Amino acid sequence: MTWDFTDGVWLKAPSGFLRTNNSIKPSYVMMKELIHKELSTNEEIVTDSDGVVIVEGFKGEYIITYGEKKAEFMIDNGVDTVRIVF
Repeated sequence: MTWDFTDGVWLKAPSGFLRTNNSIKPSYVMMKELIHKELSTNEEIVTDSDGVVIVEGFKGEYIITYGEKKAEFMIDNGVDTVRIVF
């Protein structure tokens, strides 16, 4: 959690991801790496002989594509199964 995006907003503290001159701080680079590499999911998966695939992931919104077709689904608490038919 962060109190602000830029330094100096919360109690004039250097607690942001950017300095007051808007230059990038190491925390910005680290957060960008986490979001776009470690916490992002970009997988190509193949269904089994019944056309079923099991997907496990972080809570959040997902988009699945099959050729030109696209469907959106969400992984959230209390949701065990999502059925998408193309």
